[in-house]
Amino acid sequence: MSVMVCLDDETDVSCGDMLVHPEYAPHVTRVFDARLVWMSTSPLKKGHPYLIKHTARSINAVFRSIRYKINVNTLERQQVEQLGFNDIGSVVVETTRPVFVDPYRRNRGTGSFIVIDPVTNETVGAGMITGREVRDVKETGALSGGQAVSAAERREKFGHGPQSSV
Repeated sequence: MSVMVCLDDETDVSCGDMLVHPEYAPHVTRVFDARLVWMSTSPLKKGHPYLIKHTARSINAVFRSIRYKINVNTLERQQVEQLGFNDIGSVVVETTRPVFVDPYRRNRGTGSFIVIDPVTNETVGAGMITGREVRDVKETGALSGGQAVSAAERREKFGHGPQSSV
C-alpha cells in the first residue's frame, strides 16, 4: 500500500528509509551477530560477497566468521569452516553500509534478513539478528561492533572531540 508522509522539516526521505519513535530507535551498525539457516547446496563461505536483503534495502555483505554450527539432533555447538545445505549456525555479518537493526525477539521486521547470491540471484539463506554485540576486533575487523566512536573515545585516542556543526 502506498502512503504519503508530510514532514515539518525539509528532510530527504526516500524508499527504504525508516521513521521511528526516538524511544524505539534501532541499533545502527555495520557488523552484527546472527543465527542463519543456509538453504543452498553451495556452502556458505567466509569472506565471499553476498547481498543481504534487510527491510526494503539490499546491501553488499560478507560473513566475517562462522562462530559455530548447531547439531539439530543433539543441539550441540560444532566448530566448522562453512555451513552446508540446511545447516543452522551462528555467524558474524559485515555490511558495506550501516544498517538499522534490532534483535529479532524485539522486532521481526528489523531483526531478520535474507541472503542472496549476487551471481545467481538465488536466495541462499535466512537469518535472525541476535542483538549480541560483536566486540572481537581480530574476528570482525571492526571496532566495537561497527558502532560510531563516542566523543570520549575520540578525545582519549586523538586528543580532540567531534567536530561541531555550524
